[in-house]
Amino acid sequence: MLAHQPSTRSGPRTLRLRRLQRYLGLFALTLLLNTCTGQDQPPLAFAYHPWPGYASLYLAENFGWLKDAQVTLHNTPSASASIAALRKVSSMVLR
Repeated sequence: MLAHQPSTRSGPRTLRLRRLQRYLGLFALTLLLNTCTGQDQPPLAFAYHPWPGYASLYLAENFGWLKDAQVTLHNTPSASASIAALRKVSSMVLR
């Protein structure tokens, strides 16, 4: 008779938590690398729209976690508006 072994599958909640941790870690790494250059750099721009994967950006903006960082967040209504906002910011920085 085979012994029952606990399942190694993760539930959806665990997967969402891991994904959120990964996004927050990448976001923190991006901020760290951006601030370590020692030069006057233009702010790092993020444009985001309503989508569950961008929840970390929404939380960072609402809790004020980015007040001291050189980061600008642009909340947009759609993905195409996010792309347009990033193009606008990029063209202003490159001038």
